[in-house]
Amino acid sequence: MAKIALITQTLSPQSLGLAQALQFHRHDVIMITSRDQNVPDELGFEVLTYFKTWSAIEALKFFPRILGQAPEIWHFVFSNREKDKPSPAQWLLAQLARALPRRVVAASFYESLLHISKIRMLPMLHCCDIVTTATRENLMYLKRKDWLPPHCETEVLPPFLHSQVNQSPQTLDQDLKQLMKIAEPFLLLPSEKLPDLEWDQILGKVQILVCGQRPASKSIPGVYYVGSSLNDFQFVEVLKKSLGLLSAFEDFSLIELLRFQRLCQQTKTPVLANRRQVEALPGFAVEHRNGFVVTQISNLRQLLNENPKLDLHAPLFDSIRSDLADSALNELNRLYSKVQHLKSSPIDFKTRPIS
Repeated sequence: MAKIALITQTLSPQSLGLAQALQFHRHDVIMITSRDQNVPDELGFEVLTYFKTWSAIEALKFFPRILGQAPEIWHFVFSNREKDKPSPAQWLLAQLARALPRRVVAASFYESLLHISKIRMLPMLHCCDIVTTATRENLMYLKRKDWLPPHCETEVLPPFLHSQVNQSPQTLDQDLKQLMKIAEPFLLLPSEKLPDLEWDQILGKVQILVCGQRPASKSIPGVYYVGSSLNDFQFVEVLKKSLGLLSAFEDFSLIELLRFQRLCQQTKTPVLANRRQVEALPGFAVEHRNGFVVTQISNLRQLLNENPKLDLHAPLFDSIRSDLADSALNELNRLYSKVQHLKSSPIDFKTRPIS
């Protein structure tokens, strides 16, 4: 197992959850964060509150101390787009770590990247051997911008929530309650953007609730936006009020499909999936048992004509066969091991093509 330094400006549920998950998989974890953070008791790993301003000068000051901890993997975590953007300190630490032999530099982005400037993102990304995002939309955004270096490994991995956060009482925001009431009956679309389809074919029968920010362009009547940062508790509450989860018209990773399956199993919510998703994850949508297979908007229109409430003839929601957290951690461990192996090779890692 590896010695991993998690470097984050905020002790968020996502950063603490990742640390906890890595430690559970027997990695040696230390967390490096800001001085003003409230550190929970009995975390089980060391938390070093070094930074105040996250400036390049602070990075130079604290780099020898971090190096003294001998981390093999320097993993930067960004979980709040307002308070946790790539900083000069993080960029310089990543640059210095990458210059060391056999060190792996990784970054995980758990919120939307659309509002983070190129001048902040590029220096950080170009230091990374591994980049993960919470959604496929964010990863595709980075690729379309051509911001990722050619040697960089990428993956879509959902956030790991710290167990103490999951166990605490949670209430649903009143604005979200009101939005769901206005939108009923609705299908939940777990994408940050509305796919470019002829939605007028179905909007007379059902409305759409999108897990993203309202676009600046003119909105479509019958389409509502719930924001892009729903945690599992909020996602479950929205699913309970929805007719179904509509995943059929987007390309989701297996990890994302596993998350949807787990949450829909809890709420007994039908899944509307495409054939590729059903083949990738057997049992994700079984006709009339836990969902429906649709291939295009006309199929969905016909389904709503015949079954407007999406009733299941013989409902059966089996427990998922794979645990989401284990699947995501296994994938992250695979990326760590692959990059460590490549960096141990005598061939220059920066010029080696990635398969």
